[in-house]
Amino acid sequence: MSPSEELPLSAQPGDAFPLLTVRALDATATYDVFERGKHAYALKNYTEAAALFTLALQTLQSDLLSVILLHRAAAYEMEQKYDLAVIDCHRAIPDEPSPRADAYFAKANALLLQNDLNGAFRVYEKGTKCVPQSSTQHAELVTRRDQLLVELDKQNRWMARRLPLELVYNVLSYLPMRSRAQLASTCRFWHNIVLRNWADMWATIDVTTKDVPKYSRGMDRFLQAVSPDQVSTVKLDLYDVTTIDLGVTVDTVKPTDIINRSRCTAAAMVRLNWNNIVVLEIHNPSESPFCSILEFVKDTLQILKIRSAHDNNYHAHALDDAARICPNLRSVTQSITGRRIGFDLQLGPVLHPSDLHLAQLILSSPIASGALAQLLENSPYLTSLVVNADSSTHHTGILRMIHRHCRVLRTLSYIEGHSSSKLEPTYSLSPGALPNDGLQSLEIQIRTSGIDGTDKVLGMILRASCSTLETLKIDAVHTNVSDILQSCALKGITRLRTLDIKQSCGLSSDLCQFISACRSLEIATFRGSLFWCPEVLSSIQQLPLRRLAMIMDDKDTKPCNDAASSMKTLIAQMHELSNFTIGFGSQHNLPDHFVVEVAQVIGDNSSIRELDLQSIPMSNSQLVRVLDNLKDSQVRKLKLELLTRIGVKVLKVLKSFIHLEYLQVHYPVKRSIEKRVLDDFFDSRESERLLVLKITTPMGQYVKGSRRTTVAPHETSL
Repeated sequence: MSPSEELPLSAQPGDAFPLLTVRALDATATYDVFERGKHAYALKNYTEAAALFTLALQTLQSDLLSVILLHRAAAYEMEQKYDLAVIDCHRAIPDEPSPRADAYFAKANALLLQNDLNGAFRVYEKGTKCVPQSSTQHAELVTRRDQLLVELDKQNRWMARRLPLELVYNVLSYLPMRSRAQLASTCRFWHNIVLRNWADMWATIDVTTKDVPKYSRGMDRFLQAVSPDQVSTVKLDLYDVTTIDLGVTVDTVKPTDIINRSRCTAAAMVRLNWNNIVVLEIHNPSESPFCSILEFVKDTLQILKIRSAHDNNYHAHALDDAARICPNLRSVTQSITGRRIGFDLQLGPVLHPSDLHLAQLILSSPIASGALAQLLENSPYLTSLVVNADSSTHHTGILRMIHRHCRVLRTLSYIEGHSSSKLEPTYSLSPGALPNDGLQSLEIQIRTSGIDGTDKVLGMILRASCSTLETLKIDAVHTNVSDILQSCALKGITRLRTLDIKQSCGLSSDLCQFISACRSLEIATFRGSLFWCPEVLSSIQQLPLRRLAMIMDDKDTKPCNDAASSMKTLIAQMHELSNFTIGFGSQHNLPDHFVVEVAQVIGDNSSIRELDLQSIPMSNSQLVRVLDNLKDSQVRKLKLELLTRIGVKVLKVLKSFIHLEYLQVHYPVKRSIEKRVLDDFFDSRESERLLVLKITTPMGQYVKGSRRTTVAPHETSL
């Protein structure tokens, strides 16, 4: 289809009016009920009279009002005011299923004129369920729904042809290999796009996942279809593989597991001449197959990644073999995991034959100070260091070594915590002389108390990087960080863009001075009661922040009334703020009406598009007041935490939101989600913009979707 071709219109202005079944207002039924109510009143039967008057009102509203609304929608349609026509049609459809098809026809026609084929299809679908099959118009609803389904299929294919190929390829890059193959088998158009025209289809061959065919026939077709010149990245697992046999095929070895799939792929790589491999990732290497594969790719290989367990005896020699065989190698990364990893693994020798030097290091293991000092001293080109230490580590001594030896370090992350043992060094070509002006990213997390000298070493590291630091994250609850920050402010810290700091002690004046010095700060997270002082909030208000998080971690501390007033002023005055997070350690230190008042400020005059209230557990009554203040705001993405199930009143307020596109609700305890409630919620959003709802519970469980079928069974328990 050429770009000039257009799909035929599915509707024309004026199509809705002939479908209206009621052309004249008939109040006879309403009048009869009204007269019966008057008669019951005269007989002093007031209960029956009230019930009859209520029935008369309901009849008047449901019948006469809907007739007038649908006729006005038809008039709006002729004026090409389709958005007003959709609103009238939506009002004409009552909450309960309507047996009349008028409103469904009229609303679908208005949506079609707005080119909303999906919306019109949903209206017809709902009409087929609500209008009785005995009705003469039920068959017409079914026919129009089926015709629209065919039209949607045509439009989808038409839209794919109208999209720029660069955009199509970008979407395809996010699909796993299995999905790409399924798409290519749907029609000739997608077969040509995916398998013939898209150069990156075979860019990465990864057999360490379940993304490739599992059985012999599928794996054989997969390897035969690979375009050898397009493959640039290969990932294999050589566990228990002793040699590469070029005669190995899917007929001789059933590719039912990762190991056999890797054997078949490695043999096909050599046999079919995949001659453009730049990146190679090998899991669990052994000497003979590892060297055989390297010999084949040595002319093109530039990046090598090796992953193995700590008990693999070959990883100490893999670097030497890689440097010896591959002359064009630019980067080698080793990832070693296990229960206990130390520096006795011979990480060390500088690879003079290929001029490779240690550039990055990730270390999660018990640290021997002497071995670490020797390694750092022999690594003059180390630019990135991540250390996950345990509480028994001498943090002050380790940080002092890093400050002394790592002169060209750009990224430092030092975290005290419990993690699995892991060692991941990355070697690269020597870049020549590197500037030693300071760090660009620093993350420090030390929670052990009683450590002498930590604040002094932190001060030395920070002051040496004031002019270069762009990202700073500090969580040292037993260290008086405010003094360190105050000294940095005096020296100047003009390039800082991202700040995440936790502090509950110290002088607020020192923090004010530091915050005022960060004139380029865009993203900030402040944790602790010290940041809720009015003077600190006033300093934050002067920053050009795009994202701000204010977290009260101290469970026994409650912000003062002045802090609440300063927080509302901050939100009202920060016109560039688009993402805001606010939270408290527990519900007990939450000031009365605080969140409700903050929500009112956001709803009245704020540019905030993303609002996170997940750290504030709320009851349904609290949430109703908060949401009522937010319904007219600019918030597109909202995150909440509830103590109970989502109530009817909460859903009623959510229906009136104007701009909401994403809603995430977290239950702190495991609860059931009623399908009936979600059905009602999605049905009420039918005429609104797309809304994605995500409901999470502990242990990472969640349901997510944007349709009534988000949760299938009744009373689904997450």
